[in-house]
Amino acid sequence: RRRSRWLRKRRGPCLPNTKRRRECAASASAFQALPSSRFEGAVRPTSADAGPNSYELLLAADDGSLLLRANLVKEMGAGRVFGGTPLAGPPEVQDFGEGWLNEGSTVTTGNNIDAYSDVDGNNQPDDFGLPGLVGGRASAEDQSFNFNHGDGRDAGPDTVAGAVTNAFYHANLAHDFFYELGFRELEGNFQTANFDRGGEGDDAVLVEVHDGATRNNANFRVRPDGLTPRLQLGLWTVDRPQVRDFALDATAIMHEYVHGVTSRTLGGPDDISCLNQLQSDALSEGWSDYFGASFYDAPIFGDYITDDRQNGVRRAAIDRNPRTYLDFGNPRFQQHANGEIWASTLWDIRAALGAEVADRLIFQALLITPCDPTYVEARDAILTMDAGANEAALWAAFAARGLGFAASAFNSRNAATTTFNANFDQPPDLVPGNRSPQVTSVPSDRAFFGEAYSYPVRSVDADGDERSYEMVAGPPGMTVNAQTGEVTWESPT
Repeated sequence: RRRSRWLRKRRGPCLPNTKRRRECAASASAFQALPSSRFEGAVRPTSADAGPNSYELLLAADDGSLLLRANLVKEMGAGRVFGGTPLAGPPEVQDFGEGWLNEGSTVTTGNNIDAYSDVDGNNQPDDFGLPGLVGGRASAEDQSFNFNHGDGRDAGPDTVAGAVTNAFYHANLAHDFFYELGFRELEGNFQTANFDRGGEGDDAVLVEVHDGATRNNANFRVRPDGLTPRLQLGLWTVDRPQVRDFALDATAIMHEYVHGVTSRTLGGPDDISCLNQLQSDALSEGWSDYFGASFYDAPIFGDYITDDRQNGVRRAAIDRNPRTYLDFGNPRFQQHANGEIWASTLWDIRAALGAEVADRLIFQALLITPCDPTYVEARDAILTMDAGANEAALWAAFAARGLGFAASAFNSRNAATTTFNANFDQPPDLVPGNRSPQVTSVPSDRAFFGEAYSYPVRSVDADGDERSYEMVAGPPGMTVNAQTGEVTWESPT
């Protein structure tokens, strides 16, 4: 399963963002200097686990001499964490990844993440004493962060160290996941040290747990490359006396981390202003929902926090949401509601291509997506990055969600001048037949109460067919001329 691939990660390969890469390179250089005859038939003896005295040995084939002696026990630390949310089962002890803790560190601070409690909400680590914390950070002299979490329905003082450990673990997982996909130093990822591979560095994510200034929510405050971002995880107190903890919800941590990833990729690491218009803001929420759900294979986002096992915090689970681009703007152009459309579109792609292929394609497409994109531009970036490898499957997924061949859009910061023209057709070379018309116009004026409003809809038809117009939905009194496409509205005072 996908979850076990990451949650049970051990020492692993020579990841380029750790000193392990240098260790591997040194070993390879040493072996390259030896005659090949010494390796032919070389013996690697094995023995029972001897705890901290466990070694890997390699004996030469010609004289039995020792070629390699490596301690198998690495000081990476471990923590007791939930696999996804408390609903997924009890917490288990999991090894930390390479480079997560600073060398010799006994607190939850490393190259990628600095996690601590901020109960008073002042954006600083708490300095008052809580069990298992030193300077607000979970602390373990033996690097074994094995703390109490409770049952996920309370957030007393004795659960804070466990919550900090859980957030530290899953935020680091998010870092490693996106590093593997291609979000690295030059792309503006979040690390203190960049190991001379470009980027600015000095911007590990500050993860603030039980954040007193974040009520019933979580957020990610992104800044340009080289400036420290902040991921704040509050408490959900709507259902008191039960209190649920965002730091125990790995899907929420991933969701918020992805906001940082998308903000630094679309405009480049130094421009974080490319997700501010109506459609791009909704796309941002959709990308975050998708990756949070995909990584943990958990399509019901927010089920733990809200205790809604059917829909979670959204109107429907990501794999059962029927909404299409035709539903954009309902209700009231709210970005999370609009984002559901894009998240479910991406989930459809995942269902067609598989999680690993879809995750990589969707991330790589972010690197060529324009600043403040429309849904159509985000669609086109995925198709371009795919380069035809999965063209039929992608078009089928997009068309089913109203982002078909003739869909068009215009982005804006306000609803009056934002257009979203849904279309459910596939390209004619994939599905021959009569093609739908395409709307080419964009409203130039805003509507005001008490003033007459008109908007001439313009369209083209690739087959040269006659076109007619029909008002499917609109406010009372709004009409459209069936022959000319002229929309008129005598707005109320």
